[in-house]
Amino acid sequence: MSCRKIINFIKNLTRSIKENIGNIKSSRENYSTVPRLIFFLLLTVTAVPVFGDQLNPPSFSHPSGFYQQEFRLLLSSGTPGATIYYTLDGSEPDPENLQGSTFRYKNRWPEHPGQSTGDFFNGHYFTYKYSQPIRVYDRSYKVNSVSRKSSAPNHSPWYFPSAPVSKAFLIRAKAYKEGYSPSVTVSRTYFIDPEGRSMNQLPVISIITPEKYLFDYDDGIYTPGVDFDTWREENPGLSTDGGRPANYHRRGAEWEYPAHLSFWDAGSVHPDLAQDIGFRVHGGWSRSFPMKSLRLYARSIYGN
Repeated sequence: MSCRKIINFIKNLTRSIKENIGNIKSSRENYSTVPRLIFFLLLTVTAVPVFGDQLNPPSFSHPSGFYQQEFRLLLSSGTPGATIYYTLDGSEPDPENLQGSTFRYKNRWPEHPGQSTGDFFNGHYFTYKYSQPIRVYDRSYKVNSVSRKSSAPNHSPWYFPSAPVSKAFLIRAKAYKEGYSPSVTVSRTYFIDPEGRSMNQLPVISIITPEKYLFDYDDGIYTPGVDFDTWREENPGLSTDGGRPANYHRRGAEWEYPAHLSFWDAGSVHPDLAQDIGFRVHGGWSRSFPMKSLRLYARSIYGN
Protein backbone atom coordinates (compact mmCIF):
# COMPACT_ATOMS: atom_id res chain seq x y z
CA MET A 1 0.00 0.00 0.00
CA SER A 2 1.33 3.43 -0.93
CA CYS A 3 1.97 6.22 1.58
CA ARG A 4 -0.92 8.24 0.12
CA LYS A 5 -3.37 5.34 0.52
CA ILE A 6 -2.33 4.85 4.14
CA ILE A 7 -2.69 8.59 4.83
CA ASN A 8 -6.17 8.58 3.30
CA PHE A 9 -7.07 5.48 5.34
CA ILE A 10 -5.96 7.19 8.56
CA LYS A 11 -7.90 10.35 7.67
CA ASN A 12 -11.08 8.33 7.11
CA LEU A 13 -10.49 6.38 10.31
CA THR A 14 -10.01 9.62 12.26
CA ARG A 15 -13.22 11.04 10.81
CA SER A 16 -15.08 7.87 11.83
CA ILE A 17 -13.68 8.09 15.36
CA LYS A 18 -14.80 11.70 15.72
CA GLU A 19 -18.30 10.87 14.48
CA ASN A 20 -18.65 7.93 16.86
CA ILE A 21 -17.30 9.89 19.81
CA GLY A 22 -19.78 12.66 19.01
CA ASN A 23 -22.59 10.13 19.09
CA ILE A 24 -21.31 8.69 22.33
CA LYS A 25 -21.22 12.09 24.02
CA SER A 26 -24.80 12.88 22.91
CA SER A 27 -26.42 10.35 25.26
CA ARG A 28 -25.48 8.59 28.50
CA GLU A 29 -26.99 5.31 27.20
CA ASN A 30 -24.48 5.34 24.39
CA TYR A 31 -21.53 5.08 26.78
CA SER A 32 -22.14 1.33 26.65
CA THR A 33 -20.89 1.39 23.05
CA VAL A 34 -17.38 2.48 24.08
CA PRO A 35 -15.99 -1.07 24.53
CA ARG A 36 -17.45 -2.12 21.18
CA LEU A 37 -16.02 1.00 19.49
CA ILE A 38 -12.55 0.39 20.95
CA PHE A 39 -12.68 -3.28 19.88
CA PHE A 40 -13.69 -2.21 16.36
CA LEU A 41 -10.84 0.27 16.19
CA LEU A 42 -8.30 -2.29 17.37
CA LEU A 43 -9.44 -4.73 14.68
CA THR A 44 -9.33 -2.00 12.05
CA VAL A 45 -5.86 -0.72 12.96
CA THR A 46 -4.36 -4.22 13.00
CA ALA A 47 -5.67 -4.67 9.45
CA VAL A 48 -3.57 -1.83 8.08
CA PRO A 49 -1.02 -3.24 5.60
CA VAL A 50 2.58 -2.59 6.53
CA PHE A 51 5.60 -1.95 4.37
CA GLY A 52 8.25 -4.56 3.80
CA ASP A 53 11.88 -4.24 4.80
CA GLN A 54 13.38 -0.78 4.92
CA LEU A 55 15.64 0.04 2.02
CA ASN A 56 19.30 0.69 2.63
CA PRO A 57 20.22 4.38 2.28
CA PRO A 58 21.75 5.60 -0.98
CA SER A 59 25.53 5.55 -1.33
CA PHE A 60 27.46 8.71 -2.27
CA SER A 61 30.65 8.65 -4.33
CA HIS A 62 32.09 11.54 -2.27
CA PRO A 63 31.88 12.18 1.49
CA SER A 64 31.04 15.58 2.92
CA GLY A 65 34.03 17.87 3.01
CA PHE A 66 36.18 20.61 1.49
CA TYR A 67 37.15 20.19 -2.15
CA GLN A 68 39.36 22.35 -4.36
CA GLN A 69 37.54 21.55 -7.59
CA GLU A 70 33.99 20.81 -8.63
CA PHE A 71 33.13 17.17 -9.35
CA ARG A 72 30.34 14.86 -10.46
CA LEU A 73 28.56 13.14 -7.60
CA LEU A 74 27.29 9.60 -8.16
CA LEU A 75 24.41 8.17 -6.12
CA SER A 76 23.60 4.46 -6.02
CA SER A 77 21.36 1.95 -4.28
CA GLY A 78 22.16 -1.62 -3.42
CA THR A 79 18.53 -2.65 -4.05
CA PRO A 80 17.67 -3.48 -7.68
CA GLY A 81 14.75 -1.43 -8.91
CA ALA A 82 15.00 1.20 -6.18
CA THR A 83 14.64 4.85 -7.21
CA ILE A 84 16.66 7.61 -5.60
CA TYR A 85 15.15 11.04 -5.04
CA TYR A 86 17.20 14.00 -3.91
CA THR A 87 17.00 17.70 -3.00
CA LEU A 88 19.45 20.59 -3.16
CA ASP A 89 17.65 23.02 -0.84
CA GLY A 90 17.69 21.26 2.53
CA SER A 91 14.18 19.82 2.22
CA GLU A 92 13.29 16.14 2.62
CA PRO A 93 13.29 14.15 -0.64
CA ASP A 94 9.67 13.45 -1.53
CA PRO A 95 8.61 11.78 -4.81
CA GLU A 96 5.31 13.68 -4.60
CA ASN A 97 7.13 17.03 -4.68
CA LEU A 98 8.69 16.82 -8.14
CA GLN A 99 6.62 19.84 -9.22
CA GLY A 100 7.76 21.85 -6.21
CA SER A 101 6.08 23.36 -3.16
CA THR A 102 6.07 26.81 -1.62
CA PHE A 103 6.01 28.49 1.75
CA ARG A 104 5.33 32.15 2.43
CA TYR A 105 7.55 34.55 4.35
CA LYS A 106 8.01 38.27 5.02
CA ASN A 107 11.07 40.52 5.13
CA ARG A 108 9.51 43.70 6.55
CA TRP A 109 7.75 44.18 9.89
CA PRO A 110 5.97 47.14 11.57
CA GLU A 111 8.82 47.77 13.99
CA HIS A 112 7.46 51.17 15.13
CA PRO A 113 3.87 52.39 15.51
CA GLY A 114 2.37 53.53 12.24
CA GLN A 115 4.70 51.52 10.00
CA SER A 116 3.21 49.26 7.36
CA THR A 117 3.67 45.51 7.37
CA GLY A 118 5.66 43.88 4.58
CA ASP A 119 4.52 41.96 1.53
CA PHE A 120 4.51 38.20 1.35
CA PHE A 121 7.10 36.35 -0.71
CA ASN A 122 7.17 32.71 -1.73
CA GLY A 123 10.01 30.37 -0.93
CA HIS A 124 10.31 27.19 -3.01
CA TYR A 125 11.60 23.68 -2.49
CA PHE A 126 11.87 20.86 -5.02
CA THR A 127 12.61 17.15 -5.20
CA TYR A 128 14.45 15.60 -8.18
CA LYS A 129 14.57 12.05 -9.45
CA TYR A 130 18.17 10.87 -9.77
CA SER A 131 19.07 9.82 -13.31
CA GLN A 132 22.64 11.01 -13.88
CA PRO A 133 25.69 12.28 -11.95
CA ILE A 134 25.10 15.58 -10.14
CA ARG A 135 27.44 18.50 -10.69
CA VAL A 136 28.77 19.72 -7.33
CA TYR A 137 30.25 23.20 -7.63
CA ASP A 138 30.93 26.45 -5.80
CA ARG A 139 27.56 28.19 -5.44
CA SER A 140 28.97 31.35 -3.85
CA TYR A 141 28.36 33.45 -6.96
CA LYS A 142 24.61 32.78 -6.85
CA VAL A 143 22.15 35.31 -5.46
CA ASN A 144 21.86 35.21 -1.68
CA SER A 145 18.72 33.48 -0.46
CA VAL A 146 18.80 32.29 3.16
CA SER A 147 20.87 35.29 4.30
CA ARG A 148 18.24 37.60 2.82
CA LYS A 149 15.28 36.28 4.79
CA SER A 150 14.20 38.29 7.82
CA SER A 151 14.96 36.96 11.28
CA ALA A 152 14.33 40.11 13.39
CA PRO A 153 11.37 42.54 13.74
CA ASN A 154 12.86 45.36 11.70
CA HIS A 155 11.07 47.48 9.11
CA SER A 156 14.30 47.68 7.10
CA PRO A 157 16.52 44.62 7.67
CA TRP A 158 19.91 46.32 7.95
CA TYR A 159 21.70 43.00 8.42
CA PHE A 160 21.09 41.68 4.90
CA PRO A 161 24.46 41.23 3.11
CA SER A 162 24.95 43.42 0.05
CA ALA A 163 27.44 41.10 -1.66
CA PRO A 164 27.28 37.34 -2.31
CA VAL A 165 28.29 35.25 0.71
CA SER A 166 30.18 31.95 0.70
CA LYS A 167 27.83 29.04 0.17
CA ALA A 168 27.96 25.29 0.60
CA PHE A 169 26.50 22.73 -1.80
CA LEU A 170 23.89 20.67 0.09
CA ILE A 171 22.29 17.45 -1.03
CA ARG A 172 19.87 15.06 0.66
CA ALA A 173 18.91 11.72 -0.89
CA LYS A 174 16.49 8.91 -0.15
CA ALA A 175 15.68 5.55 -1.80
CA TYR A 176 12.15 4.40 -2.62
CA LYS A 177 10.69 1.19 -3.98
CA GLU A 178 7.14 -0.16 -4.10
CA GLY A 179 6.56 -2.65 -1.29
CA TYR A 180 9.49 -1.42 0.81
CA SER A 181 9.80 1.20 3.50
CA PRO A 182 11.76 4.21 2.21
CA SER A 183 15.35 4.44 3.35
CA VAL A 184 16.51 7.00 5.85
CA THR A 185 17.57 10.32 4.36
CA VAL A 186 21.29 10.80 3.73
CA SER A 187 22.59 14.38 3.95
CA ARG A 188 25.92 15.72 2.68
CA THR A 189 27.60 19.13 2.73
CA TYR A 190 30.31 20.15 0.23
CA PHE A 191 32.47 23.25 0.28
CA ILE A 192 34.10 23.92 -3.10
CA ASP A 193 36.94 26.46 -3.16
CA PRO A 194 40.36 26.59 -4.89
CA GLU A 195 41.96 26.83 -1.44
CA GLY A 196 40.16 23.77 -0.12
CA ARG A 197 40.24 23.57 3.68
CA SER A 198 42.63 26.52 3.77
CA MET A 199 39.73 28.81 2.94
CA ASN A 200 38.84 28.68 6.63
CA GLN A 201 40.95 27.28 9.46
CA LEU A 202 38.25 27.68 12.10
CA PRO A 203 35.93 24.85 13.20
CA VAL A 204 32.92 24.64 10.88
CA ILE A 205 29.33 23.56 11.56
CA SER A 206 26.77 22.71 8.87
CA ILE A 207 23.10 22.39 9.82
CA ILE A 208 20.80 21.20 7.06
CA THR A 209 17.07 21.73 7.53
CA PRO A 210 14.19 22.91 5.32
CA GLU A 211 14.01 26.72 5.07
CA LYS A 212 10.33 26.63 5.95
CA TYR A 213 11.21 25.41 9.46
CA LEU A 214 13.07 28.69 9.92
CA PHE A 215 11.24 31.35 7.90
CA ASP A 216 7.70 30.17 7.19
CA TYR A 217 5.28 32.94 8.23
CA ASP A 218 3.04 30.60 10.22
CA ASP A 219 5.36 27.86 11.49
CA GLY A 220 8.95 29.11 11.14
CA ILE A 221 10.82 29.57 14.44
CA TYR A 222 13.61 31.91 13.25
CA THR A 223 11.33 34.76 12.14
CA PRO A 224 8.92 37.24 13.78
CA GLY A 225 6.13 35.65 11.78
CA VAL A 226 2.40 35.62 12.40
CA ASP A 227 2.84 35.95 16.18
CA PHE A 228 4.51 39.34 15.81
CA ASP A 229 1.95 40.63 13.30
CA THR A 230 -0.89 39.53 15.60
CA TRP A 231 0.69 41.36 18.54
CA ARG A 232 1.18 44.51 16.46
CA GLU A 233 -2.44 44.49 15.30
CA GLU A 234 -3.59 44.26 18.92
CA ASN A 235 -1.07 46.86 20.13
CA PRO A 236 -0.66 49.47 17.37
CA GLY A 237 0.74 52.16 19.67
CA LEU A 238 3.34 50.20 21.61
CA SER A 239 7.06 50.12 20.87
CA THR A 240 8.85 46.93 19.92
CA ASP A 241 11.38 45.19 22.14
CA GLY A 242 12.96 41.76 22.44
CA GLY A 243 10.22 40.41 24.67
CA ARG A 244 7.29 41.03 22.33
CA PRO A 245 5.46 37.96 20.99
CA ALA A 246 6.99 36.47 17.85
CA ASN A 247 7.39 33.05 16.28
CA TYR A 248 10.98 32.86 17.55
CA HIS A 249 9.66 32.88 21.14
CA ARG A 250 7.89 29.56 20.64
CA ARG A 251 9.14 26.91 23.02
CA GLY A 252 8.81 23.23 23.82
CA ALA A 253 8.94 19.94 21.93
CA GLU A 254 6.23 21.09 19.52
CA TRP A 255 8.70 23.62 18.10
CA GLU A 256 11.67 21.30 17.84
CA TYR A 257 12.47 20.58 14.22
CA PRO A 258 14.66 17.83 12.68
CA ALA A 259 17.96 18.67 11.00
CA HIS A 260 21.31 17.16 10.03
CA LEU A 261 24.50 18.31 11.75
CA SER A 262 28.07 18.06 10.43
CA PHE A 263 31.04 19.32 12.42
CA TRP A 264 34.59 19.92 11.21
CA ASP A 265 37.31 20.59 13.76
CA ALA A 266 39.97 23.13 12.83
CA GLY A 267 41.94 21.79 9.87
CA SER A 268 39.70 18.76 9.22
CA VAL A 269 38.86 18.15 5.57
CA HIS A 270 35.99 15.75 6.29
CA PRO A 271 33.51 15.93 9.20
CA ASP A 272 34.59 14.73 12.61
CA LEU A 273 30.93 14.32 13.52
CA ALA A 274 27.82 13.85 11.38
CA GLN A 275 24.38 12.91 12.66
CA ASP A 276 20.67 13.72 12.52
CA ILE A 277 19.48 15.97 15.34
CA GLY A 278 16.63 18.15 16.55
CA PHE A 279 16.96 21.88 17.15
CA ARG A 280 15.11 24.73 18.85
CA VAL A 281 15.74 28.44 19.21
CA HIS A 282 17.45 29.23 22.53
CA GLY A 283 17.59 32.32 24.73
CA GLY A 284 15.42 35.15 26.05
CA TRP A 285 15.47 38.58 24.44
CA SER A 286 18.35 37.43 22.26
CA ARG A 287 15.79 35.45 20.26
CA SER A 288 14.87 38.77 18.64
CA PHE A 289 18.43 39.33 17.38
CA PRO A 290 19.14 38.68 13.68
CA MET A 291 21.59 35.90 14.65
CA LYS A 292 20.16 33.57 17.28
CA SER A 293 21.41 30.81 19.54
CA LEU A 294 20.21 27.28 18.81
CA ARG A 295 19.81 24.31 21.09
CA LEU A 296 20.76 20.99 19.50
CA TYR A 297 19.28 17.65 20.60
CA ALA A 298 20.79 14.23 19.93
CA ARG A 299 17.82 11.92 20.49
CA SER A 300 17.27 8.29 19.60
CA ILE A 301 14.26 9.25 17.48
CA TYR A 302 16.68 10.93 15.06
CA GLY A 303 18.86 7.81 14.74
CA ASN A 304 22.24 6.73 16.06
